[in-house]
Amino acid sequence: MLFLVGIPIVFLEMALGQRMRQGSIGVWKVISPWIGGVGYSSFTVTTLYSMEAWRRTGNQLFLSIGPGFGSFTAISSYIPRSNDCVSDAFAVALLNLAASLIATLVVFSMMGHLATMTTENCYQKNVDIVIHLVTTGVLPALVLPPDSLYHNPSSAYTKWMNSLPTQLKKEIIQHLSTCNKTEQLREVGVAFVVFTDIISVFSGPNFWAIIIFLLLVTLGMSSLIGIMQGIITPLQDVFSSFRRHTNLLTVGVCVPMFLGSLIFARPSGSYFVNLLDDYWISLPIFLIIILENVAMAWIYGARRFLADLMIMLGRHISPMYRWLWCIVSPVVLLILFLSTVINLSMRTTTYLAWDSSTSKEVIRSYPSWANVLLIGFIFVTILPIPAYSMHTFIQVAVAVTRIHNREEPVFKHESSEASQNSLSLLQKRQNPEKMRNK
Repeated sequence: MLFLVGIPIVFLEMALGQRMRQGSIGVWKVISPWIGGVGYSSFTVTTLYSMEAWRRTGNQLFLSIGPGFGSFTAISSYIPRSNDCVSDAFAVALLNLAASLIATLVVFSMMGHLATMTTENCYQKNVDIVIHLVTTGVLPALVLPPDSLYHNPSSAYTKWMNSLPTQLKKEIIQHLSTCNKTEQLREVGVAFVVFTDIISVFSGPNFWAIIIFLLLVTLGMSSLIGIMQGIITPLQDVFSSFRRHTNLLTVGVCVPMFLGSLIFARPSGSYFVNLLDDYWISLPIFLIIILENVAMAWIYGARRFLADLMIMLGRHISPMYRWLWCIVSPVVLLILFLSTVINLSMRTTTYLAWDSSTSKEVIRSYPSWANVLLIGFIFVTILPIPAYSMHTFIQVAVAVTRIHNREEPVFKHESSEASQNSLSLLQKRQNPEKMRNK
């Protein structure tokens, strides 16, 4: 099998890459556009072996749907008991999936279009540089690009560069910029930046700019409503006095959040956003969801919880959920949590910074105080869990100690004389007329 299949296929792939000088996607596109999907499939399969890809998938899943933030629990507390929460859970997940797929198609198509335009502009600049070098006599006239390059720069540029002699090619590359569509796509950061660049070439860009920023406002407000409900409702449950002052409580929560968010509006705010988004949010979310799952499935009991739901909804619920809650979900969550811990402990906290000297983004490490801030945020987020457990343990221990150390017993042994007096008193109450006659 090694000689019949293994070596020939390995040799085939190595030869294709060495000959075409491209990755798996580009190679199959060059050979035949009809089988270009082979490259995308092979590219996708390689991500299945990456734990980082699965960790980011879990991150995106929980951040997009929203479990662990308390929003679903708070909002569901206002829904009638007879409402079918099983169908609601499927509807929320599937609608979120559909919205994500539609947004992915739109965003990535625009990102690809922007990367293509940027790459073609880079080709044009390189061609102008070559023409200028030939005109000034730095390069020979042999390296002049063909006229077809102006009409179809994406394919003609690569063919022109590959047709040059090796020595001239090395000499030209020293004066040119690297025009790689993958690099251009990688440099595109936030999707909203892509939209602002794309709409600048639309007809009526001012109208589309207003629409885009209205979209940002509605997205932010809709997300904030769920998050705020997950904060306000638990506070009202713990402190009943807050229920009479909901508006005041809302203002009291929003004002500190607004003041704290001003740091993200500073020029260095994007670096703090990346620090929290890439390194902070994953660990607390996974831990909170694990404890939620364990508390319901193992401490309260999944079987008992399903029985409660059957009484509440008035219909049978599949026992599959018990196996998912008790076995599958905890194992998957534990793997994600451990992979996050390993990733944070072994990975250097880095960020992309703009280097004005080279006009490029470079990878730099966060300073030590930022790492201390990150660790502090993680511990502050997780601290209420062990703190409340310790508080409950102390309360129970104090109550048990008081019972054991009580000086008087709960039930006293009554003497015979006292029992006779009680009996005579009871007889007097039962037969008052007889006692009067006596």
